[in-house]
Amino acid sequence: MKIQNLTFIATIALIFALTSNSCQTDNSSDDTNNEEAEDFINIVSPEKQYTKIYPNSKVDINWLTNITGEITLEIFDDRGVIYSFDETIYAEDKTFNWEVPSEVIYSAEAKYKVSSIENPEITSESVYPFRLGSPVQNEWVRVAKLNGGESIPQNLQTEIKWSTNTISRVLVEVYYDNQMVGYFPSPQNYTDTMMYTNFSTMPTGDKYRLKISLENKPEIYDFSDGFFTITAANEEE
Repeated sequence: MKIQNLTFIATIALIFALTSNSCQTDNSSDDTNNEEAEDFINIVSPEKQYTKIYPNSKVDINWLTNITGEITLEIFDDRGVIYSFDETIYAEDKTFNWEVPSEVIYSAEAKYKVSSIENPEITSESVYPFRLGSPVQNEWVRVAKLNGGESIPQNLQTEIKWSTNTISRVLVEVYYDNQMVGYFPSPQNYTDTMMYTNFSTMPTGDKYRLKISLENKPEIYDFSDGFFTITAANEEE
């Protein structure tokens, strides 16, 4: 009778040990699953289709994520990126309060795109498109750089910049004392708003201006606000 009791007790102890080990294995598996959770970022704005976003309005752009660090935020449509946010934005904030400028490119089907700077493969696009701007706004282009006051050596690689509220290639012309003396080929991409060039073929002078016009609507243009100067080439260049 004592042997039977001892056998029974040993059996119970073995079952308990096996059950305990099984529980520990399951918990370990759960911990492993938690450690292997993939990094993600999911933009959830806008929350319904064809939300209208007007100039001078305020919009909250929201996302869900389990990452931290800086992210890029852009607006795009089938033409490419039409608006880039210059502000420093962090993933862990999970929201960005956008004060829509008074002049934005119109889009009937725009979307947001958010991406991790550290790992650009962690990215997300809006599920729903939205309407940005107004289709009846007047088109414009403006010289941003060289806009007057600059002094540039002939052989210096120089940045020319402009801004516009439409998608179009531009024509960049060079004027001296109100007379056109040269031009630069249009950028290849419709969404470009800058180019690099030099003035090696231009004589020195202090009355240069740029005229930038829309390639498809040359009647829409802008001149530099003031003159810039071209100086003799730097020897070290």
